[in-house]
Amino acid sequence: MLNDQERGLILLTRSALTGRAERLPAAFDLEAAVTLTIQHQITPLIYYGAVNCGITSNADGMDKLLSLTAQLISISESQMLELSRLTRAFEEEGVDYLLLKGCVMKQLYPQPEMRVMSDVDILIRPSQYERIKPIMRQLGFTEGIESNHELPWSKRNIHVELHKRLIPSYNEDYYAYFGDGWMRAKPTGEGSHRYRFSDEDELIYLFCHFAKHYRDGGIGIKHLTDLWVYCEKKPQLDKAYLHAELDKLGLAAFFENVMMTCAVWFDAAASTEMTDFLSNVIINSGAYGKGETKRVSWAVRISGEDSSGKKAHLRWKLEVIFLPYWKMCLKYPILKKLPVLLPFFWVVRWGETLLLRPKNIRKQMDYAKEMKPEDIEQYRRSLDYVGLRYHNGVKCAQEPASKASGESQDFAKMS
Repeated sequence: MLNDQERGLILLTRSALTGRAERLPAAFDLEAAVTLTIQHQITPLIYYGAVNCGITSNADGMDKLLSLTAQLISISESQMLELSRLTRAFEEEGVDYLLLKGCVMKQLYPQPEMRVMSDVDILIRPSQYERIKPIMRQLGFTEGIESNHELPWSKRNIHVELHKRLIPSYNEDYYAYFGDGWMRAKPTGEGSHRYRFSDEDELIYLFCHFAKHYRDGGIGIKHLTDLWVYCEKKPQLDKAYLHAELDKLGLAAFFENVMMTCAVWFDAAASTEMTDFLSNVIINSGAYGKGETKRVSWAVRISGEDSSGKKAHLRWKLEVIFLPYWKMCLKYPILKKLPVLLPFFWVVRWGETLLLRPKNIRKQMDYAKEMKPEDIEQYRRSLDYVGLRYHNGVKCAQEPASKASGESQDFAKMS
């Protein structure tokens, strides 16, 4: 059951998106909600919702919301200006690109600043990266550290993430479905180097991104609003195609549960035990989840579906000591060419950590003590309850979604 603070936050978000005034719970404290709005990156939504709902400018918390919203409007305009410069340069230099997530969603909200965007996300072809680097430098960006699926660049408070692939390859099931993402991309026009997905495939990607973060430790309010806004703006979506493709991903049941939650939040549908559970997880996640939950989720991911909590806990500790190959490649790029040296660089890493970062050892030991086998088993049950699993391996990516088991149906009552 949601408390008055949580219901008030939902009502303000709904009001911002619909333009309708909502009656807030008498006990709702706007000033106390400001911290949560910042964590979830929804400050403009809450500010505009508060204005719509008749909260006066001298009410506690409104000054801070107004100040933060003004700052975010400035950042939003700077982001879109840099994006315009970047895409114009890509067109001139013949670089293929596809805008992702916030770049697309900003245009669908009632006002673009309502969709706070941490990074400008763009899918590129890695084969063109050497042509892209001088463009980024000429526009004043500085190259960051490469991750599994992103090539980051920064310029003051503007961050651009050039995606080598849509989904990290360690999300084996979702990566198996999307590949690098280009097979579903179509050019937007003759002679243009900008690509896009069909409306259905774009929603599938948005939802897959939502599911990835949810099961990897949590996902926040702005990503739930994205799903509702997208479906509202695209009423002619091919629902049969959506269901069939989500079924291949093992996400059909989870999608149904999340869209039921959207209906409660934004269409005033009656809540259920499931929607209350999902609402609590989303509200308590922050924008992208919490550290302790991410560690437990990683243990669930790497341990397989049938392993016990004790085995998963042991596997997690071993992986902390023996980092997987892809992580070691990010730290020691030479391994991409000479994978046979992996054992040698494990030893190098241990030595570096002992000499240069001894506090990291204590931190990992503390994490290992904090994480209990029963936490891992409970997290796995919580994913089962909402219709999510880690299907490790390409084959599992094409298996149809299954209904939650009887055991998982009881999860909300146990937790």
